[in-house]
Amino acid sequence: GSVALYRAGYTQVARPTLPGAKPGLQPDPLPPLSGAFDIPVDATQAIWVQVHTAAECEPGPAESLVTVAVPGQPVVTVPVRVTVFGFALPETPSFMSAFALWGRFIELAYGAKAGSPEYNRLYESYYWFMVEHRLPPDDLPVPVASPEAARFLNDARVGSFRVPVGWNRVNADETRSVVARLRDQGWLRKGYVYCYDEPTPEQYARCRELADQVHSLGKDVPFLLTEQPEKELFGAVDIWCPILSEIRWDAVEARRAVGERLWWYTCCGPQAPYPTYLVDDIGLSHRVLSWLQALHRVEGVLYWCVNVWAPYREGRYLDRVGVWDEAEMFPNANGDGFLVYPGKSVGVDGPVASVRLEAIRDGNEDVEYVALLRRLLAAKGIAEVDVEARIREIITPVARSFSEWTR
Repeated sequence: GSVALYRAGYTQVARPTLPGAKPGLQPDPLPPLSGAFDIPVDATQAIWVQVHTAAECEPGPAESLVTVAVPGQPVVTVPVRVTVFGFALPETPSFMSAFALWGRFIELAYGAKAGSPEYNRLYESYYWFMVEHRLPPDDLPVPVASPEAARFLNDARVGSFRVPVGWNRVNADETRSVVARLRDQGWLRKGYVYCYDEPTPEQYARCRELADQVHSLGKDVPFLLTEQPEKELFGAVDIWCPILSEIRWDAVEARRAVGERLWWYTCCGPQAPYPTYLVDDIGLSHRVLSWLQALHRVEGVLYWCVNVWAPYREGRYLDRVGVWDEAEMFPNANGDGFLVYPGKSVGVDGPVASVRLEAIRDGNEDVEYVALLRRLLAAKGIAEVDVEARIREIITPVARSFSEWTR
């Protein structure tokens, strides 16, 4: 295994998003700790200790020491104890994801032109960073039709990707040969088509047209729509991906009964008491959504962007990186749209994690624990209804619904 230390950084919250939150500094960025550093006399500095256990680690308790040395003061040692479980999580996530990574902000933060070797290297470093957090972004760093796509799609950790058909349209003729290759290579099972976002009822007919064009590529090409089940869309949508506040469980279960799938997403809303990814929400909020995902067997999660580093003001993104100085990139939603920071500002050649992303990864690993338990109980011949009752016994004391979860 390995141990890494990070120095918790802070971002400014000027206008709190959530009830009870206060303006001021909030811990979020986690740049690596490198060498000695100064702390103002009136400040507290948190150090984030991250432990990775390799699959071959011996199970049981393990202990290490962190040494804190301050000039002119006695040296202090702090014990760090972990318990290693006697099993490993699978490399491939049990669920799919579309946590988008936008190249325009990599260009802005690093001054690297899209398509240049430096841009491609940076984009790929952010891509793998998200994969390591069990959240593969929607788009591969290379064209799906390119020979280099095999390097990503053959990787066990990459369990999902977007089949590129266009946006608000479907280039069926251009995509047909690509889909055939994906099918032949066994990669299509990881794919989905996401080409239209948050339709209004007036746009449902257009969504049906797009779905028909997608299905002309093959019945095994799933059409995902960021919408809750509505009868006008029945038969067109393979993967329903509603925002949390629009989920109606009776409608969802009726569509699942006919073989359709459920993803979900959170965005600028809904806010408290729903779990959120917002900076000024409590830390458990970022993790508990995964427990509800496991409870309801949600097959995928979507998030509009992980790297919006420029403030969005008066209908456009400003031409500056503001994320290190303020949390409100998107109005009225502190931290929304970014879960990673551009490392260039702090001398890091690549991504810097956030406290929120690390909490989300913990939640993603919790989902895998539950998935393992389901498989083990099923292998013992336990009826599905009894398996789910056992899962509910474990999860509901922590998270019962979107508004009922432990703080």
